[in-house]
Amino acid sequence: MWSHIHKPVKDLFWNTFHREGTRYEKRPTATEWLEAFRGYKNYLGNPRTNFDPMSNDVYPIRNKAFKQDTPILDCPTCGRENAIAGIWSDDTKEYFVPRQCNKCRDQQPARSAAASRPVSASCRDCGLTFPKSQLKYGRCPSCAKKDDERRARANTLDPSRLCTRCQKPYITYGNVEWHQRNGRAVPTTHKAGYGGSYPTDCVPTMTSPPRTVGTSFAAKPNPQPKAGFWARLSKWFSGS
Repeated sequence: MWSHIHKPVKDLFWNTFHREGTRYEKRPTATEWLEAFRGYKNYLGNPRTNFDPMSNDVYPIRNKAFKQDTPILDCPTCGRENAIAGIWSDDTKEYFVPRQCNKCRDQQPARSAAASRPVSASCRDCGLTFPKSQLKYGRCPSCAKKDDERRARANTLDPSRLCTRCQKPYITYGNVEWHQRNGRAVPTTHKAGYGGSYPTDCVPTMTSPPRTVGTSFAAKPNPQPKAGFWARLSKWFSGS
């Protein structure tokens, strides 16, 4: 449909509604739109410029004819008028005329024997060939099952690694492998990186056994106060 519209109208539409258009910020006035559509009306009424009969249809089913000498035919299958237009080739400098219109070609089932055969492809992991319909994300059923198991394990908490703060599993196998693969130290707590915070269920546990109630301790003797300088000097003179 777009190819059949008058070019000044197409340019005005594009520049108005596309972000990179020259009229996107300052939209055309009603007078400008009216002038563009008046030109479109004159374009449709001039047989020299409107040489394709399908340009007058509300819903064209093919692209606009290339030039005035473009072959335009009725479809022999469905009988639609002017439904076939020649396609210009720059290589051969000739028009190629399809046997059917676009609507009829879209409704035709595939006739080639190759299209009816199942398409095969290689598994991305084991390299064996399987029907493409059996592959899951490029993997055969066996490799896909292994990949699902690997993903499930990667999302499972490692029970051998406990948070040093709450003594609970805190990190998955996949996260551990990622740190080791990238040469980084594996975290030891639930804390999410530098500047992060602990989750609400990460409650600190006591690191030392609680003190037993009723346990008696021997009282330490209070140290004697140290004599001052003049007291020690007087004691020295008195010989005591």
